[in-house]
Amino acid sequence: MRKWLGVVLIICFVLMTNGSAFAVGLENDFINTIELIDEPYTYTVLPGTDAWNKMSLFERRAACCVSRETAMRMTTNALLETVLNYPFLTDIHAFDSLQYGIEVVSEDFPALEVLLSRKDIQLSIERVQETAVVKATDTKSVLRNLHCNIFSKMANVYSTKETIDARYVSTTVETPNGNEVEVFQNLTWAEYSLLMTGDPNAYNDTVAAAICSSYLSQYSSAELIRNSNPKYNCHSYAWHSTSASNPYWMNDPSLYISDESYTESTYVRNARVTYTSNGTIHHSGIVTADANSASQVTVRSKWGAFGLFEHNVSDSPYTRNPYYGQIAYWEM
Repeated sequence: MRKWLGVVLIICFVLMTNGSAFAVGLENDFINTIELIDEPYTYTVLPGTDAWNKMSLFERRAACCVSRETAMRMTTNALLETVLNYPFLTDIHAFDSLQYGIEVVSEDFPALEVLLSRKDIQLSIERVQETAVVKATDTKSVLRNLHCNIFSKMANVYSTKETIDARYVSTTVETPNGNEVEVFQNLTWAEYSLLMTGDPNAYNDTVAAAICSSYLSQYSSAELIRNSNPKYNCHSYAWHSTSASNPYWMNDPSLYISDESYTESTYVRNARVTYTSNGTIHHSGIVTADANSASQVTVRSKWGAFGLFEHNVSDSPYTRNPYYGQIAYWEM
């Protein structure tokens, strides 16, 4: 009995410390006794199907979840395909930091975190890229190529918790009460790409269109109001200017509230809405019309550098635990 308990403890230790052992350390006898998964996970519910349309947002995410335990049993090739096919993978682009977007999505989909910890991820990515259709422009191919390139660059950053520093000179805009808020000005796709990934070619109009198409398939209430633009983000749109020519990207709008330019309100037309977690505002939008209840609120907000969407307040990449339930409204 003690002998078998020791073997179990050794296996558990390996699972916790090095998930990639399944892919690169099969020579160990005790690992060979574990049944590996060498086929990608098959998602039983997909965007556009009747089953998907009947589900709530949280039910969809739950239906698409691949547990950490299952992911750790997968070969890296199978795991990479599983992650690339995840219906909500594009949510990682909705935040002001790609690293943070990965962490947020990993809370609902731990297979992503497991994949980025694999030491042999580069080999699997190269295999996918070698077999990809050259210069394919369909949405799926564009997103697969984008995510393979990002995973290749981000794996070490994510596993070591390093960050990519902003490298642009900032300027300021003023709140209604005259206090200065730091912003970036006139970001191009190349500059935004560098800011997010360190690769100036990561994002462009084609990639942005593919990401928006993915969002429209994921979120039932979402309607694309304005095409993607890297110059401004959700906070700048909601708090500074709704103009399509708005040139500012704002990372932190909290001063608009703390200096009492805006005070807490309810879901009335033109109120600002914030999605907050642990005291940080992760997303902002504007209420489009008076609502009779919190569940009926319609919001217009920009999703990262990508499209401006009109959507139900509880149907977006930002509607998730621990954000859900931490939505607030503000008026001048």
